[in-house]
Amino acid sequence: MRLFVIAFLFCQQILAQLPDGNWHAALKINDTLELPFTFTTSDKKIIIHNAEENIQVDEISQLAQYLFIQMPVFDSEFRCRLSGDTLEGDFINHARTSKNIFSFRATRGMSYRFSDKPERSKQNISGRYRVKFDGEDDESKIAVGIFNQVGGRLTATFLTTTGDYRFLEGEVNGNRIWLSAFDGSHLFLFTAIIKNDSLVNGEFFSGQHWHDTWSAKKDEQVVLPSQDSLTWINPGFEKFNFTFPDENGKMYSLSDDRFQNKPVIIQIMGTWCPNCLDETKFLSEWYKKNKHRNIEIVALDYERIAENETANKNISRLKSRFDITYPILFAGSSDKTAAAKTLPMLSRVFAFPTTIFLNKDKKVIKIHTGFNGPATGVEYQKFVSWFDEMVEKLEH
Repeated sequence: MRLFVIAFLFCQQILAQLPDGNWHAALKINDTLELPFTFTTSDKKIIIHNAEENIQVDEISQLAQYLFIQMPVFDSEFRCRLSGDTLEGDFINHARTSKNIFSFRATRGMSYRFSDKPERSKQNISGRYRVKFDGEDDESKIAVGIFNQVGGRLTATFLTTTGDYRFLEGEVNGNRIWLSAFDGSHLFLFTAIIKNDSLVNGEFFSGQHWHDTWSAKKDEQVVLPSQDSLTWINPGFEKFNFTFPDENGKMYSLSDDRFQNKPVIIQIMGTWCPNCLDETKFLSEWYKKNKHRNIEIVALDYERIAENETANKNISRLKSRFDITYPILFAGSSDKTAAAKTLPMLSRVFAFPTTIFLNKDKKVIKIHTGFNGPATGVEYQKFVSWFDEMVEKLEH
C-alpha cells in the first residue's frame, strides 16, 4: 500500500509539471522524413491543431516518469517522457498490426508547423484543382484539391470518391508546398512544387505504410463522379436485412419491432476511420434533433482488429464521445472483401463510410459512398442539403 501511495503521488507530481504553452511536434515516418504538427497544453489538457480542427485530448495518465496520452475515440496513444520543455517517446496506433509505431518528439515554445521563417511565395495558389494520384485504382485516381493560401500559410483538403482528406495545414515556402495532418488515426504528409497553374512532383505519405506520387492542375469546374453510383444492390435482393450484435451482445435485425414501418438509414463505418467519425458526429446530432420524424439510424461497425473485446471497447468509447443514442453493431473485419460477404445484397463495400437509405418497406432508395466532411466547406454544406432532401423522400 505504501508503495502504491508513493507511486500515485509521484504521478500527480509529473502531471502538475506538464507546462502550458505552444508545442511543435514531429513524428518520424522514415529515415529522412518527419511529419510535423502543433498542439497546445492548457489546464492539464492537450489540443491538437489541424487547420480549423482542434482535437481535445484529456485522457492523460502517468506511471513513474512516463506519460500515457490516449487519443479520443481512436485506439492509439503516446508513450513518452517529459524532460523540461521536451516530450519524447513513441506514438502507437493499436488499430494497425504492423508499421504502427512512430518515434515522437515535441518542444514547447515553438508554434510553427514546418518552418519558422518560410521563403516568401511568388504566387497565391488558392483555388480548386484537378488532382491525380498515380498509385490509386481507376475510381480513386482522380481527386479534387481545395487550397486556401493566406500569406505563407496554406490549408487544404482533397475530395475523393471515398471521402475527403480532412483538415490539412502547412505552408507555401518559395515554390514548394508542404501540408500535414495528424488526428490520432491518419498521419498525412504532402509535398509538391508550384509550376505556373499546376502542382508537380508531388509526394504523399500516409504513415509508414503508403507512399504515392501526385500532380494537380487548377480547374475551378472539376467535379468527382457521382457518389451515388459506386455501390448497388445485387439482383435478386428486394429488401435489405442483417443480424449483428451491439457492444453489449444484444442482437439487432431490421425485422425487429424498433424498425418496423419506419425508414432506416444504415451507416457502414469503422471506429478507426476519421471520415466515418465526421459522418457519425453529423448523424448523431441529426438523430437527436429529429426524433419526432420517426426515422431510425443504425451503424454497422467494421474493425481493423476484428476481435469482439476490442471492437466493443472501441464502440463504447465512440458512443460516449459523441453521445450516440442509436445502435452501433459490430459486423466484422474492415477488409473490404470480408465486409462484403456479411452484406451479400451489396455489389461491394467500396468505401468507409457508405450510407444506405431504406424506405419503410426496407427497400433501398439510395446508396451514398464516402463523406464530404466539414473540412470541405461548401461541399459539406451541399451534403447537408442533399441529406435533408433524401430524408424528405424517405418520408413520402
